Parts: sequence; C-alpha cells; structure tokens
Amino acid sequence: MRFIKTLRGLFAPLFKDKSQIVEQPERQPKKTIEPKLAEEYKRAILCYEDKICPSCSHQFEKTVTRKRSCPTCKETIMVRTHYEAKQKMLLMEAQIEAYVKESGKYYAERHLERLMTNEGLTKAFEKGKKERPTYSPYDIAWGLLNQAGIDYATKMQWGLFRNTRLTMAEILNAEGKWKQGLTMLLEVCYYDLNGASNVATFNSAVDKELLRKYPPFRPKDHGFLAPGVLSMVERNMEQLEYGYEQVKNLFLENSAQVRNSLMPIAPEKAWNQLEKELSERDSANKQSSNKV
Repeated sequence: MRFIKTLRGLFAPLFKDKSQIVEQPERQPKKTIEPKLAEEYKRAILCYEDKICPSCSHQFEKTVTRKRSCPTCKETIMVRTHYEAKQKMLLMEAQIEAYVKESGKYYAERHLERLMTNEGLTKAFEKGKKERPTYSPYDIAWGLLNQAGIDYATKMQWGLFRNTRLTMAEILNAEGKWKQGLTMLLEVCYYDLNGASNVATFNSAVDKELLRKYPPFRPKDHGFLAPGVLSMVERNMEQLEYGYEQVKNLFLENSAQVRNSLMPIAPEKAWNQLEKELSERDSANKQSSNKV
C-alpha cells in the first residue's frame, strides 16, 4: 500500500548423522573442488571417486551409479551431483534432506541473481548485499525493484514498470508467498490488457497535450495477455486451490487500487477478458489430457 500511495502522490493530478563416518586419509580429489565446499561434501566426492562407502569405507568393486545398500554396514547410499562443484558424490540417506534444502537455496539465489541481471540491477544488488549483510537477498531485491518501479512510473514508462512487477511476483513465488504472488501477477495482467508501453519518456504529469498524443496505455495497439504470465497465474491458483470467483475478487480489488486515469480499460471489463482466456486455456488443457 505504501508503494501505491507513493505513486498517487507523484501523480495527484492524474490518479484516482556424522558420527558413523570413518575418517579417510588426507588427499586431494581428482578434480578441483571449491574451498568453500563443506568438508562432508568434499569427502562425499572422494568417496565417489574412490568407490568407497561414506559410512564404513567398504570398498566397492565398481563405481556406484545409483541408489544401493552397502553390503557391510547396510547403509543406504545415494548418488548426487553437487549443485555448485558439479561433481558426483556418495551420500548416506540421512544426509539427503539437508542436501536438498541446501541445493534448493543455492538455485533460488542464482535465480534471484538472474532476475536482477535482467532488470539491470546487478551492481546495485551486489552492493546492497555487502552493505546490508543482515538483510535477506530477497528484501534487498525487493527494495531495489520498488525504487525502480517508482522511477519508471515517474517517467511514464509503464511497460518497464510492468516488468518490475512481474519480477516482484517471481520473488514472492520463490518465497512461497503464493497469494501475494498471485495478486502481483493479476496486476501484471491488468497492465497488459491496458497496453502498457514506454512511448512517453517525458514528464507527462505536467504536459496533458503530449499525454493525449502519446498515451502510455494503448490497449488497441499493445493490449495482450502473455502466455507465460497466464501459466504462472494458473500455477498460483493451483497452489492456493483457488477457483475463478476467488481470483476475480482478488483481481477487482487490486486493480481498483492500482488503476490510474490513463488506463482506459476498467477492472470489470479487464476481468471478463482474463477469465475468458483462462477458461479457454483450461478447456484446451482438459481436452489434451483426455486424448492422452
């Protein structure tokens, strides 16, 4: 809400277990391992290369390539590829849960970095992480995107503003905040249906004649619903177990808050278009499933 209020202020005239592990002789693995890797993973890579059980050091005759039980200690051994070193390793079943969490966090952070790169905010993001080490990367990214959005809106670059909102929706989804993510995705759909563009880069807030000639929202020319965004909406609906009526209420409530006087399509009309598209996609998906 603070963000919306900021925009309204800008455009007032326009808006309305490790004990079992046997120590191994010190040696270097065949491939280079990053020094920051945890010792248990360095050892797990060596276990794979030397064909030994990570629990009791039983020597396997062949390289372990899939899940199996150690004939000596009966420990279940699993093969995984380290998310960062990209090297195979042998883990005990008890280690898998922690590894999955670590790898998930790693890939989520890489995804966030890619999002920041796409927004041209890589340097600011890295600087923010160094200056605010106690902040989560998501919070730092959120603040940068908020500021970028304000800057775009000030310049009437609503197409770029729309892109920042889509990136923010992806961040919310990555954090498991499915309802907030859905709300943001629906907002993106509303901008898309209104044909948000970047045509006007001047200070349109004080030049109504230029606004009339070069409107930043042109649904006839630029109005559309992106299939990728619709797929994300459907995923969030599935996560939340939402039907169309719940999505409609969310869409209308949020659209009424973000709409400004430059957006020609009212929330109700926009919802009719969005619901029709979602229904058609749902029908097509069901027909495809029935054929299979």
